[in-house]
Amino acid sequence: MAALVAFLTLACIALWAWQHLRTQTLLRDQLVAQAEKRSLQLADAMAGQVAGLFTTIDLALLQLRNEWAASPQGFDGRVRDLLGKLPQGAVSHFTVVDAEGYTAYNSLHPGERVYVGDRPHILAHQDGQDRLIVGTPVYSRLGRSWTLVATRPILREGRYVGAVNASVSTEYLSRKLAGLRLSEHDVVALIDGEGRFLARSTDHEKAMGQRLPADRPFLADPSARNGLFRARGQVDDVWRTYAWQRLEGSALVTAIGLADDTVLAPLQESLRIDRQVGLAVLALLVIFGGSVVVMTLLLARQQAKMAASQAFRQRVFEGSQVAIGVMEATTGRIIDCNPAASALYGHAGPQETVGQGVPEVSAPIQADGTDSLQAAQQHMQRAMAEGETQFEWRHRRPDGTLWDAQVHLMRFEGPQGPLLQFTLHDITESKRAQRNLELMQFAIDHSHDAVMSLDINGRVLRANEQACLSLGLTQEEILRKTIHDFDPCFTPERLADLRRRLRREGWALFETVHQRQDGTRFPVEVAVSHIRSGGENYSLAFVRDISERKRAEEQLSRANEALEERVRERTRELERANAAKSEFLSRMSHELRTPLNAILGFGQLLELELRDERHNRQVREIRQAGEHLLALINDVLDLARVESGKLSISPEPVDLHAAVVEAVSLLRPLARERSVQWPDPSVQTLKACEVQVRADRTRLKQVLLNLLSNAIKYNRPQGMVGISCHRETRAGQPWVRLAVRDTGEGLTPEQQARLFVPFERLDAETRRIKGTGIGLALSKRLIEMMGGAIGVDSQPGAGSEFWIRLPVVEAAAAAHATPAMQGVADVHASTGAVVKVLCIEDNPTNLRLVEAVFAGRSEVQLLTAMAPGLGLELARSHHPAVILLDINLPDMDGYEVMRCLREHPATAAIPVVAVSANAMPQDLERGKAAGFAAYLTKPLDLARLTKVVEDLARRQAS
Repeated sequence: MAALVAFLTLACIALWAWQHLRTQTLLRDQLVAQAEKRSLQLADAMAGQVAGLFTTIDLALLQLRNEWAASPQGFDGRVRDLLGKLPQGAVSHFTVVDAEGYTAYNSLHPGERVYVGDRPHILAHQDGQDRLIVGTPVYSRLGRSWTLVATRPILREGRYVGAVNASVSTEYLSRKLAGLRLSEHDVVALIDGEGRFLARSTDHEKAMGQRLPADRPFLADPSARNGLFRARGQVDDVWRTYAWQRLEGSALVTAIGLADDTVLAPLQESLRIDRQVGLAVLALLVIFGGSVVVMTLLLARQQAKMAASQAFRQRVFEGSQVAIGVMEATTGRIIDCNPAASALYGHAGPQETVGQGVPEVSAPIQADGTDSLQAAQQHMQRAMAEGETQFEWRHRRPDGTLWDAQVHLMRFEGPQGPLLQFTLHDITESKRAQRNLELMQFAIDHSHDAVMSLDINGRVLRANEQACLSLGLTQEEILRKTIHDFDPCFTPERLADLRRRLRREGWALFETVHQRQDGTRFPVEVAVSHIRSGGENYSLAFVRDISERKRAEEQLSRANEALEERVRERTRELERANAAKSEFLSRMSHELRTPLNAILGFGQLLELELRDERHNRQVREIRQAGEHLLALINDVLDLARVESGKLSISPEPVDLHAAVVEAVSLLRPLARERSVQWPDPSVQTLKACEVQVRADRTRLKQVLLNLLSNAIKYNRPQGMVGISCHRETRAGQPWVRLAVRDTGEGLTPEQQARLFVPFERLDAETRRIKGTGIGLALSKRLIEMMGGAIGVDSQPGAGSEFWIRLPVVEAAAAAHATPAMQGVADVHASTGAVVKVLCIEDNPTNLRLVEAVFAGRSEVQLLTAMAPGLGLELARSHHPAVILLDINLPDMDGYEVMRCLREHPATAAIPVVAVSANAMPQDLERGKAAGFAAYLTKPLDLARLTKVVEDLARRQAS
């Protein structure tokens, strides 16, 4: 029995030991398989992330290489801008190395020139291949940090002429690797093709500078892309399961090491529990059923531990900043992804992304023009056949925006068959920057203008194809030239002046002459901009050939000179014609006014003396005919002065209502004579007219009289004349519109077009109305000179309405305006003494007229002289109160007589009145300048003559 118990006990122990060993082995294998699968996924994801970073850095290097080749001017600013766009801390600085191996540019130490031509990453470019090279880590004593250099060669026609370098921070790479959030014993490392550590998520400083043994799989077989191995850590002596992934197109390797403590943590816990259970089983073997229950519980706990491990791995997947997803290998439908991937797709979370396929997340057509579905099938088939593939892919978000990504697609075995894992890196901005750079370079290369960049000494640093063509040089030849070689006029002094101007103003535009290689010269226009980069001054010049423009300017100049000469000749002809016209008008005025003076003067005297009505009527006819002729002369002279620009006006605030009332009162007799009715204006019209307008008082009255007299003369028998007035606002300014309406025959549009043309009288041959056709033309010019407007509204058979529009003067301005001169009151009181008046006149008729004017005035003694000498003697001996002096005297004109009077003490103070038939504006101005007290024009207005003499005599007496 004891033997049986012992046998059964041993059998149970053996069975328990076998089951325990089997369970532990299965658990270990499952944990290791899960760890290997997850580490491969993490290695691939990290490889994609690192590849994306180096792709970004490579794109930046390509962009800077193109910009440096295009123009070093402004390069530093573009580098600073690019550094701001790169991940913060990824790149510490950029450098440019020239063909001799010296640093031509250093963003960290501008102006520093150091020899680096012996560095391995520089020597590696000597083979002329255009590729990205990542150098070995270097410890900077100055910065106390490790950096590695990513570099691209600068090639010119396949020949190495320099390199563009980016100093990548290994600390940043280490932080990037640590972003996977593994346990404290797990490790992520970036290793170069020779086994040197480039970055390590833990013990970074300790790992830098160390080199792995050559037996590592990725070192033993450089062609292998990924794999697994188990080894003791060289840095910290920890056993780990490693998964590694080689970056596409690079010797760099990302390795994920999961420590045994982390991977087998559930197994260690299980072993500890099993030992305790074993003791309990040995102690309680008799309770066989209890041991079965315990084993069941233990298995449940082991499964819980495995689930916890799986959850931990899932959190690492979910928390990764790298966009990771899994898709079906045949359909491309997404079955899992992390939040980083769903965010790139523009979705709210993974639940929105899962289930979508290539059509939902892709642009219909890829950048190369291929159909997205067809291209996706090709990439998936390549990944299934080769294990992995990388490519660029254009996506589309739900809102329609397009974005580009670098995709790494890798095959792995799932529970139910092969699946594809993918990682995404957004390269939209990098591609956009590259396109912009290419477009700008294309624009410069294909510009019709020559574009050159020059250094401070005028040496050509870069030139486009047009610059080479215009100067007859090759690209290599022009880069050996300075500005002095093709611009002989550009002396060093002129270059220095240009530099100062560019520093002061930033740009300059000038014309000069360039010389081609064959010696021919051509004019150019140069626009130069100043650029400061890296502490150095540069110039960017846009040069345009202006040969055609200069030829056109020369032809235009010759044509202008010929035209100017013709204009000068025509001007001289016009001046001669104007002078002849002015001379003719002056002579006509003088010759007509002299006889008119006698006709109107004696006519006025006869009207005062004759008592017979028949004779009075005849004298009135003579006077009216003479006045009509005088008005005709005055209108002709006014029109001539207006057209020659010699008529001046004196704008002032004028009471429009008073001007209208005065004009109406003067013309009422004419209206009665022609049986034209003239109703009193309405209250509204009177109120609207009660404004101050800016006008010349005399000329406004002249216009009003012309419009009103026309409305009377051209009216129907028993017709009506009306005046309307209203205010209006034009362009924010107050105006007043005054209209004169008649009930005449009206005007056709053709007649209206001829109204304001000088000497145009409509139907003059069929009407018996006196006129010259000057009045309306003169009125139009006078109103326009006063800043107003004049017009007509008329229809045949409906009468006509002539209107004027004038600007209104504000009340405040009118209040401060100088009041108009009022008429001098008649002389009512006598000084008690006889007033002596001397008249010097050579024309007997005119002399008799003046004698007749003062014949009935006992208080006036008129002295006359027909010769200038006699007149001077009478003036000195009799000391008259007033002298009337004709201007056109024989032997000595009136101006000479005036000078003699002013020079003699006895006559210097006597007021002298000029009496002349010369009535042109220049005659009046000359008389005023000579010192005449008044200037009366012939024919004389006797009332005005009497009033002037009385006023001057009264002034002398006082």
